[in-house]
Amino acid sequence: MDLVKTLLVYMTVLLTSSTALSPALTPMPALTATPAVVTAAPVVTPVPATLAPPSATPRPTTLYVGDRGENVRVMQTRLKELGYLTGTVDGIFGRETLRAVERFQSYNNLSVDGIAGAKTLNKLYYDPNVVYGPVDVTPPPTIRPSVTANIPVYYLSTDGVRLYTDVVLLSEGRTTLRANNDRVPRDYAPASTSQVTVTVNAQGEATPASVTFTYQRQQTPPATAQVTVSYVDQGNTLLNRETLTLPQGTTPVYANDRMVPPGYALAGSRIVNVTVSAGGTANPSGISFVYAEVNVTAAVPVNYLDAQGGTLYQDQLVLPAGSHTVIANMGYVPEGYTLQGTGRVSVTVSQNGAATPASVTFVFQAPPVQAYVPVYYQDTDGRTLFEETVPLSQGVNIVTANTSLAPAGYVLEGEASVSVMVDAAGTARPSSVTFFFQAPAVPTKAPVTLAPVTPPPKVTPEPVTEAPVTQTPITPPPKVTPEPAPVTQAPVTGAPVTPPPKVTPEPAPETPPAQDAPALPEYQIIRFTDGTYPVYTGPGEQYHMAEGAQVAGGTDCRLYGSQSGFLLIGYGTADGGYRIGYITAKALPAGVSAPALAFAAVPRTLAAAAPLTDDPIINALPLGELPAGATVTVLATLNENGQWAYVEAADFTGKPARGFVPLGSLQ
Repeated sequence: MDLVKTLLVYMTVLLTSSTALSPALTPMPALTATPAVVTAAPVVTPVPATLAPPSATPRPTTLYVGDRGENVRVMQTRLKELGYLTGTVDGIFGRETLRAVERFQSYNNLSVDGIAGAKTLNKLYYDPNVVYGPVDVTPPPTIRPSVTANIPVYYLSTDGVRLYTDVVLLSEGRTTLRANNDRVPRDYAPASTSQVTVTVNAQGEATPASVTFTYQRQQTPPATAQVTVSYVDQGNTLLNRETLTLPQGTTPVYANDRMVPPGYALAGSRIVNVTVSAGGTANPSGISFVYAEVNVTAAVPVNYLDAQGGTLYQDQLVLPAGSHTVIANMGYVPEGYTLQGTGRVSVTVSQNGAATPASVTFVFQAPPVQAYVPVYYQDTDGRTLFEETVPLSQGVNIVTANTSLAPAGYVLEGEASVSVMVDAAGTARPSSVTFFFQAPAVPTKAPVTLAPVTPPPKVTPEPVTEAPVTQTPITPPPKVTPEPAPVTQAPVTGAPVTPPPKVTPEPAPETPPAQDAPALPEYQIIRFTDGTYPVYTGPGEQYHMAEGAQVAGGTDCRLYGSQSGFLLIGYGTADGGYRIGYITAKALPAGVSAPALAFAAVPRTLAAAAPLTDDPIINALPLGELPAGATVTVLATLNENGQWAYVEAADFTGKPARGFVPLGSLQ
């Protein structure tokens, strides 16, 4: 009788399993797994049991076939405690574990899908009415061997790139495979159906033979993050700060020397790599660059060249870090040379002491080639009657005798004109010219016994424009004396005269005495301490002050020297000018000295009214006018765009003033 009952139960199980649909399975990982065999449970009425406490604290994580790990191990232990798992607790969600999950879901009225989701896990661990597993009745394995098929599962992008490949082992029957989105990168989303039903027939043939899930890459903007970059000194005092927005990925951040004041140099690393995650988190989130205070300078050569590249003068300026304007000094080139191109060049010195440009070159055009040729007027006995020097230009020049320069009554003997060649080097051939004159005849007195002789009347020389007298030429060899320089002497033709008494020619006018005041001293480029300083024309507040004359600390200035607690400086103005005046010596930076000014004190009188200016270099705008006859004290001279005298006027608009007047205005 018991055998009959057993056979009836067995037949019932077979009938039920043939009519029940196979549960849907999720795709397995790449590892090879045995197929899941879904066996219908026997018809047994579930009996609720008192909840047995779990042997371990579970984590609410959905588990699929193919998963491994501690969560699977805990679930297997609980299934074993409830009588659903008869195999080994090995932490692998395989065929036996799948069968145990499906049986548990079936006996506890859950959706039978073989996936340990939230409802299944809550029932498994926490429901006091959980149903213990009945005896697992498995059909005898001799009925028919199981049929399986390996199904490749492909995860492809819409442009055909394979993102992942999986292989699942399916048993005979129909199985629904669902896409596992964890197999593809996070920025991809499904672009096709998320599940496919595969049928395995009795011959182990699967339809379809493979499954493909397609994904579309999402066009999401990359993450960004803001990073604070601090610039500090070695005492951790903040010098400056900036905020950078960096894209996702790794970005090198470089120290920006322009963010720190002049006089600081980087004392640490110049590059820091910052990584921004997909979630917009920067690592590191902040950067600090450390700078040390240094006296950074750069030596900048200043070359003065002629148009052919020849060197006229070489200078060198020592410039601190920052931007500077180098102005051509016309006093460094010979007189007559003219500047070609700009006379102002901007030079920037970096915190590393590198100057841009590394050198400055000013090009000058040489004056036209000239030769200064002496011209001698002599009598036939070789005595000099007169001499002069004429400038001749490059090429052939005709020097003609000026008979008016010889004493009255002297008559030109020989050539009246001489050809002089001046070459490109300014050398004249012949180097001098000599014209010879015949002295007048001495008159003879009549005998005493005869009637008295009236002396010949005095004859006045005729104008030089009359026709010349033809005489027998006497051509002595020209006297040659080497000299150089250029200009063309106009020919002058003399007229014959009756010899008068010999007249001594007047001496040539004297050359004005040379200037007896020193040149304005050399300067150094300097930046004064921070602040704004009024500029006076002289060393003291009692001197005249031009309207709006002031200079700001931190800008490049020329420093000439000091006098009476004041500094003589040169500074640029907003309108492009350049002024010279005095500021208080308190503006001098620590560690910088100014030499004492050594001026002359030469009194002079103005021959004519003259403008007084404090800008002799660029604009020469006058501060006012000094009247003719005024007495000034010459302190120094300046050879800049013409000759200037640096003077002091005792009364200029009611106050003393210093400035520049043209040298030619002084007597």
